[in-house]
Order: sequence, then structure tokens, then C-alpha cells
Amino acid sequence: MRELDACFDAFRKMTMRGMAPPPTDIELSPQNGRALLTLADHGPLTMTDFSDRLGVPLSTATRMVERLIEKGLAVRSRIEDDRRVVRVELSEDGRKLNQSFAEHRRAMGRRMLSALTHGEREIFIELMTKMTRPQ
Repeated sequence: MRELDACFDAFRKMTMRGMAPPPTDIELSPQNGRALLTLADHGPLTMTDFSDRLGVPLSTATRMVERLIEKGLAVRSRIEDDRRVVRVELSEDGRKLNQSFAEHRRAMGRRMLSALTHGEREIFIELMTKMTRPQ
């Protein structure tokens, strides 16, 4: 078990270093980065759905969205059928920043997998898929 713990720890450290966002003029906290990724993966969302996806109270989600809007990364709108419902989605700048982050993550993945042979990469991906599949 110690070997497994050491491997997980080394993997975590490597991915944390590699997952640091690429340099940008926009300062993003980890919480706002998570909000940006949530909108990129699931948006546009109503504010209620957004807060549910993040697992935070609606008031916290609202503050997170406000920060993204202030940075020009998100836009808020009303749904025509029910003007009480607020929807949020990434702005064009938010989509560009998310694309930059995605390219950075893919490059990190390529660097990590480059140490493996083709066959080892296939086995690794198969095992990771199996381990991360919802139960």
C-alpha cells in the first residue's frame, strides 16, 4: 500500500504543477477557475443549476458569476419565457480562456504519457477509464 500511496502522491504533485493555468493577464482564483470550467462543460446554466453543479449556495454562486462578469469571462441573461430566471454562460473571452486552459491540460497529458510506450499508454488509458467510471 505504501508504494501505491507514494505513486498517487507523486502523480498528484505532478498534475498539480502541470495543471497550473498558463500565464494570462486575467487573475483567477481556484474557485473562479472551477466556475469557469463548470460553465465551459455544462453551460449555459440557470443560476440554480450552476449553484447545484458547484455544490454551493445560490448566494455564493451569484458572487462567483459576478467576478467572472467583472473580468469579462461570463454573461448573464434572462430567459424569454420566464424573465425571473437568470441564465449564465461564458462570454467569447471566457471561451477563449477556457480553450487556452484545455490546450494547456492536453499538452500536460502528452508530456506525462510521453514516458510510456504505445502499448503502455493504451493500458494506462484503459485502466484510468475503468478506475474513474462511475459506480
